Formats: sequence, C-alpha cells, structure tokens
Amino acid sequence: MKPMQCDHRTFSDARIFWLLTLVLGFTLTACGDDDLKITPCTDIDCSGHGRCKLDADDVPWCDCDSGYAVTWDLLKCHEVNDNIGNVNNVKPIIYLYPEQTTRVTVRFDDPGSMALAYTYPLYPEAGWDVIAQPDGTLTDPATGRQYYALYWEGTIDEPEVPAEGFIVAGAEVAGFLEELLPRLGLSWAEADEFIIYWLPILGQNPWNFLTFVTDAWARAVPLAVTPAPDVSIRFGMRWARLEAPPAVLPAPQVFSPPGRSGFTLVEWGGREIPAPIW
Repeated sequence: MKPMQCDHRTFSDARIFWLLTLVLGFTLTACGDDDLKITPCTDIDCSGHGRCKLDADDVPWCDCDSGYAVTWDLLKCHEVNDNIGNVNNVKPIIYLYPEQTTRVTVRFDDPGSMALAYTYPLYPEAGWDVIAQPDGTLTDPATGRQYYALYWEGTIDEPEVPAEGFIVAGAEVAGFLEELLPRLGLSWAEADEFIIYWLPILGQNPWNFLTFVTDAWARAVPLAVTPAPDVSIRFGMRWARLEAPPAVLPAPQVFSPPGRSGFTLVEWGGREIPAPIW
C-alpha cells in the first residue's frame, strides 16, 4: 500500500481561505456598524487640510485649517498666505506721463507695511529717481539706462476685496478685458500689456471671477510722488478660478473712465484669491 500523499496546493488554498475568513470576521466585529456607515463626507478629505462637515441639509463642506480657505465648491481647502494678512501681489507696474520732461521721484510712503520681493529698476532706500518723458520713457539720471515703467512685487496688507465683480469664461477673457480696461482708465498700450500678461493665466481656467480694487488699492499702497501727479489711475485685479459659473451671480462693478490730463500716473497689478461664496 502506498503511503497517503497530501495535496499541498489544496491545503494551502484552504488555509488561506480560513485565515482570510478569520481576519475579515475579526475586522467586522472590531469596527462595528458605525465605522462602516457611508456618509456624504466619506470620500471628501478636504485636500488634507481640513475636516468635512455636514450642514443642516446633509450637504458636505470643508472646515479648513488655519492658513487655508475653502474653494468655490466647498469641498477642498486652498492654501492662502497667512503672514498677518499679507499677500503676494503679482506684477504691479507703474507708468509716468508728465506733460513735459520732468525729474520724478517715486517712493513707497509706508514701507513698514510691506515687504518688497523684486523691483526693476532696483528700488533705492530713498525711492526711484527718474527723468520722465511725456511718452512714458523713463531714464535713470545716474546711468542713462532707459525704462518704460517701474516694476515691483511684494507683500502688502491686503485691501478689502469687493464682493462685486464679473464671471468670465476663460475663452472670453481677452474680449472682456479689451472692453473693460479702457473704462478703468488704461490706454490701449497699457491694456495691451495687461492682457498679454494675464491672458495665459486666466485663459486656461474654465471660468474666472474677476474683481478690481481701486480706491482701496491706493490706501493700501500709498505712494509719495514728487512732483505730485494731477491724475492717478491705480488698481489691483483679484481673480479666482471657477470650474463653473455660480448659481447666484455677483453684482457687476461699474466704472467711469477717468480723465487723463496733466501729469498722469498709472499702476496695475493682481493676484489670485480663493473663490468667494455668494
């Protein structure tokens, strides 16, 4: 009689099945029914920077950690600069147009409230000192180097952002800005540069919320300019990416074109913000 042989494969399969059954049974017993309950928050992690909660109608929303703001759909947390309310402003640029060739100094009047990251030309402690031509050409009197504008980037105390603004599809940004920027006071050349800079950024978004800080911008970034300009046109654009237009549209902003007579100073800049909730 041959000795009985064991089918090791069959034994192994059976042992694995038994072990899996044992582990699964233990897991279900340990977790209990409450841990297995699926809720509207089950698959929402708030980008790892917040906690999903339910409102009175069981609609999920993200309660974001400090330093993060909820996105337009309420389901993710968007990082924001939490440096005592300061935020980075992208490409503020200053043009000067005197009526005749004029030596002009431009200085930030409250440097303690801001931190400059980049300037061109280099911003001296006493401020920029240039010879300005009526066509906007600026010349450094020490070096003879010419510029068409003064550029800076840095952090400032963020001015209040208007709730009013515009919902603009990415594909329609260029046409929208062509129509709007003259109402804010920009010349065609200035508007052209504005559009060339922002179109690749805003045009790639499905939708945009655009709003423009005007008088509050001048208060947030006071300038001391000598001689004082007759007209100052200064604003900062604030924009947010949207995946779709909101159900409730914000009220549109209304602008009246300012007159440009005498010595005129123009400044524009911008930055991204978390989408507001209307």
